[in-house]
Amino acid sequence: MCGIAGCVSLESSGEGLERDVLSLLQLQQHRGPDELSLSRVADGVVLGCTRLAIVDPDGAKQPISSSCAPIQGVCNGEIYNAPDLRKKATEQGHRLQGLGDCEPVLHLYEDDPDGFAERLDGMFAFALWDGIRKRLVLGRDRLGVKPLYYRICDGKFYFASEAPALARIGRAAGISSEGAAQFISLRFVKTGSSMFEGIHELAPGSVLIYENGTCSVRRYWYPRPAKRNRDVLQALENAVGSCASTANSPGVLLSGGLDSTSVLGLLASSTATPRSFSVGYDLDEGQSLRRQDERVYAAQAAAALGSVHQEAVLNDAEIAAALRATMTHLSEPIFSQTAVSTWAIARLASQYGKDVLTGDGADELFLGYDYFTKIAPVARRAERTWRTDYLDAIGWLAEPWRSSLVDPAQFDHTRQALFETVPQDIPPLDQIRLIELTQRLPNYQLTRVDRLTMAHGLEARVPFLTNSVVDASLSFTTEELLADRRRKQPLLDAVRGRVPAEIWERPKMKFSAPASTWLRLPALRELTRELLLGSGYHALLGVRKSGLASLLAEMDTDTDKVSMPVWGMLTLFLWADVHSAR
Repeated sequence: MCGIAGCVSLESSGEGLERDVLSLLQLQQHRGPDELSLSRVADGVVLGCTRLAIVDPDGAKQPISSSCAPIQGVCNGEIYNAPDLRKKATEQGHRLQGLGDCEPVLHLYEDDPDGFAERLDGMFAFALWDGIRKRLVLGRDRLGVKPLYYRICDGKFYFASEAPALARIGRAAGISSEGAAQFISLRFVKTGSSMFEGIHELAPGSVLIYENGTCSVRRYWYPRPAKRNRDVLQALENAVGSCASTANSPGVLLSGGLDSTSVLGLLASSTATPRSFSVGYDLDEGQSLRRQDERVYAAQAAAALGSVHQEAVLNDAEIAAALRATMTHLSEPIFSQTAVSTWAIARLASQYGKDVLTGDGADELFLGYDYFTKIAPVARRAERTWRTDYLDAIGWLAEPWRSSLVDPAQFDHTRQALFETVPQDIPPLDQIRLIELTQRLPNYQLTRVDRLTMAHGLEARVPFLTNSVVDASLSFTTEELLADRRRKQPLLDAVRGRVPAEIWERPKMKFSAPASTWLRLPALRELTRELLLGSGYHALLGVRKSGLASLLAEMDTDTDKVSMPVWGMLTLFLWADVHSAR
């Protein structure tokens, strides 16, 4: 529901802090266009918020102060169990001043400063100043729906919702060659890193404490399979209800696939006329684009479930400009040909309200991607190639272009290091499942959704990632999820009869975009050639210029054959161009 920022200075005077925090907020004002506010809450401490006013728009001003102790805070996102927390806080004698989500977090921290984060259910990033212990406390939701970055610069500790804003405070932060290497080898930048030197992402499910000039980070939650309530339908019904309860005009970003249609189906059962939105492509390619344009399925689902449905249509003329706008709002580049599609559908939905629900997260929770079927037999046998097979499946740069464009040994070292982020003493398939939840989900899927909806002042809520649905999914072992003929069988069983039969029975279809066709457009072709050969970014990004020249020569001959490496390099170089110039 906003962008947050702040600063703690080791110098008591902290001159210029308000100016710095104001700059951070102004650079993130797209996240919260309704209200910008900041406050010096203590000597050398400034907290601020640029707010998208959804819950208690008149009363829940930020920064918020506890009525009982010298604790102040700012919070981005939604705390779904805030009503329960408010009730308990009142019963324990706390005096609450408004109806916003942030205030109960302060009182929860007062009562349990070490264990309070575990009791939150929602999508959130928060910052609390504890005036008793003289420390700053940052926290992020369990799976990383909402972002939070930090930087130490010139004796000051800064934090913000978006990394590019932090990069422009004080000494400008340069682009990280390690971050670029991770994008090239993985599609995304790993948890804890960023695309800017000296700027770090707070890991999902973590709390950071900055005290006496030092940082400590602890993980308060990690996905671990355990026996829990397996009632996926009940969990999802409660989740959709929680996500929609404070929405101004509930709507759903609808692809026509199982996940988003399940959310719409459950929302429609409790909302008279929900809205739904889909995206498609206005290209003169006839039937060849049907596999990349799901509007027909989305319209089918919307008609069956009674939603007021609208379509965003991307046309040839706006692709180049839309792609640049997309890169402007991404804190890190991600290899996603549908990023521009997300930007376009969010632009449409923002005209009708401030919040939407999405179906993101279901494939990671229930192992729904097709590549699991191919990898599972090799991983079960723990064959030597199981890690490489998985990394090839999720990557975008294959041979012969890998050896032509980058150092193959460095490429393989960077991507193999992904497995160092999960326990090594568990079966291979369990390692892959943890990588999906702790790396690909937050840094690939959720980054795209958060940045490109908030670019339009639109909050995307993710019912599948509420605590109850996540816990229900973790009650199934990895082998159970992979044993069924169809992927996501527990979800299919749960929503049978809640979604149209034709959607329930339809095979999984990847959300995609006609990137090969776009790369044939003169404007995008010219932009690609200019950036890859004329910008000079290749040395900074660790890419061989000779390989880029060969790649573009091949594109002139057969665009379809090289569309993935061309799109990946265009994404990286355009992101660098946008953020280097700022």
